[in-house]
Amino acid sequence: MWARTTRLTGVACIAALPFLSTVELSAAPIFFDDREAFMAAAGALAGFEDFEAANTNPATSMPESSWDSDSDDSVFSPGDIAEGIRFSGGTGDLVAVAGGFSPASTGAAIGPASLENNLLVSFQTDVNAFGFDLFNLGEGEEMFRISMRDVFDEFVAEAFVSAGPLGSFFGVIDDSNLLLEFSINENLADDVIDNVVFGIASPTVVPEPGTLALFGAGLLGFAAARRKRAGNFR
Repeated sequence: MWARTTRLTGVACIAALPFLSTVELSAAPIFFDDREAFMAAAGALAGFEDFEAANTNPATSMPESSWDSDSDDSVFSPGDIAEGIRFSGGTGDLVAVAGGFSPASTGAAIGPASLENNLLVSFQTDVNAFGFDLFNLGEGEEMFRISMRDVFDEFVAEAFVSAGPLGSFFGVIDDSNLLLEFSINENLADDVIDNVVFGIASPTVVPEPGTLALFGAGLLGFAAARRKRAGNFR
């Protein structure tokens, strides 16, 4: 059986790997396919974007544009996007999709308007952890490549994620790098993302149940020893 904690560098195929429910952070990026496990490991993250403020009719931005907290176009007004994050489609359009695009989601989501473009997400604040829901708007499961770069514009890691209409979660924590951006290569599939969370991981260290039991037993033993010692001096 695979271990529940997985440390990965280089290339990872998320669809084929089990992921952790508890995490001991290491120097290597740690990938997640479960939002609950990711949030438990990362702790409270400052940034969150669910695109609910999007005007989805019309939904396509101007070519070579991007969306961030200063955007003022037919889709987003200033302040609609969370501060500290920017979305772009490179030289192509972005599109915002109305709720109901997937049986697993009722909210808006965004992605490239063309299969020929990638979705690029960059950070304007300190980030070493991020996660999001990824959907394929086409039929069946498709493989997407997610590439990450650090604040020195150096390649950090990439992962291959399988996603269908019901969506998949992808998350990463890298306690040795501040992350500048990540990109999603559509690989001839039609992808959108939703519920993006990002920031600096601040995990809360909780003792293992076994550790708690041993600690409790130690206190009981210490108390018994003190009582015995006190009786000897009476």
